[in-house]
Amino acid sequence: MNIVFNLQMFAETEVPMNLVEKAWSKQLWKEAEKDNFFAKFTGTGTDAIIQIKTELKKEAGDKITVPLLMRLTGEGVTGDNMLEGNEEALQFYDCAVEVDQIRHAVKLKGRMEEQKTSLNLRTAAKESLKTWFVEKQERMIVDVLTAAPTPEHTVYANGRTAESAITDADVFTADMISIAARKAKTLEPKIRRVRVEGKEYYVMLVDNYQARDLKNDNKWLEAQKHAAARGKDNPIFTGMLGIYDGVVVHEYENLIRTETGASSAKVGHALLLGAQAGIKGVAQEANWKEDTFDYGNKFGVATGAILGFAKSKFNEKDFAVVQVITSSVDD
Repeated sequence: MNIVFNLQMFAETEVPMNLVEKAWSKQLWKEAEKDNFFAKFTGTGTDAIIQIKTELKKEAGDKITVPLLMRLTGEGVTGDNMLEGNEEALQFYDCAVEVDQIRHAVKLKGRMEEQKTSLNLRTAAKESLKTWFVEKQERMIVDVLTAAPTPEHTVYANGRTAESAITDADVFTADMISIAARKAKTLEPKIRRVRVEGKEYYVMLVDNYQARDLKNDNKWLEAQKHAAARGKDNPIFTGMLGIYDGVVVHEYENLIRTETGASSAKVGHALLLGAQAGIKGVAQEANWKEDTFDYGNKFGVATGAILGFAKSKFNEKDFAVVQVITSSVDD
């Protein structure tokens, strides 16, 4: 039996507080998950770019061990040659994600302050906390995917060999997409692509300034003129800049930019992502707690969750991320 709460009626209707808080917790979690930029890349299967694991919802612990699925490497058989006895075993390697509690709260000044506005302050608090919760998770994901790239999984613009050598002229181009994709396909193990409608794709995230430089590249512009029709149903195509060399490119304003190039040049850290690039572990979904202070004069609300993110690693090396380091100079 499903129970539906009309949250707009809570101000006028006497509903037990524990039910109110459960309803608002569920709504906040649902909205925050939907609004997260990475939602389109997240799923429960091994083909998802960000794989979500929820085992700790059912059991105690602060760490989830995730099996990473490797590509098959065998040749198979041809003709009437025996297949029995020549099968290939699935290969899995373990990767762990630790979870922790994250929380934040909003406290209103008091009844007199509430008297001055016609705003629904409970709703305003929820929207503010939801925005914080979304942005917090996105920062956590970007931080782990960008941190400490292994040398084999790093590409520098214009053949540079170090981040400190990047200059303002080392801009992001269509060629950088191809180089990163080739690297992903030739690494050991290869980075698995996401399969959509019978085709396989990588996803690449670029910052606003890398996107600007890409849009000035004639190779990119020509490719987009002749690209297949947009509007594919799979979410990984939603909001994309375009597709180049089997890579779906998205512009994302919250990628990390650092002043770590030559003469402190600004550097962008684009990310090419394959299947199981990252893991999201969830032990407890968002909760909502309301409280009063100062003899009921002040009202506060808090939200929190127990979750964590990790970049997938195999033999202490990145599993499905290639970081592309280029100029990201300001306009």
